[in-house]
Amino acid sequence: MSAVLETRQVAAGYGGRPVITGIDVALQPAEVLCLIGHNGAGKSTLLKTMFGLMAPEAGEVRINGEPVSGRSPREIAEMGVAMVPEGRGVIGLGLPEPAVARGVATRTHQARSKAGERAG
Repeated sequence: MSAVLETRQVAAGYGGRPVITGIDVALQPAEVLCLIGHNGAGKSTLLKTMFGLMAPEAGEVRINGEPVSGRSPREIAEMGVAMVPEGRGVIGLGLPEPAVARGVATRTHQARSKAGERAG
């Protein structure tokens, strides 16, 4: 069975300074991958490289056996994988969480009011 997501000897960094080197990962179907490490260990760099947000300086990334080199993050997502970072307002579209909650609460209240007007 081929790996759904695989890196082979991936190296990446910033401004010519290596952050990760020689990384091999093979994620099989139905497996869950968890990256754990100290700040600055290269977790985000590896993920950005895997999902096309950074080009690897060496090695390759494959999805379902196909190399992803030169593909955009959108094309990689269309292949079935994408990076969804935690926090940073991604779900809230950059709005503070209370503003999103207020918007949902306001729309819910308006919908209930309209439903009450139709019933009454």
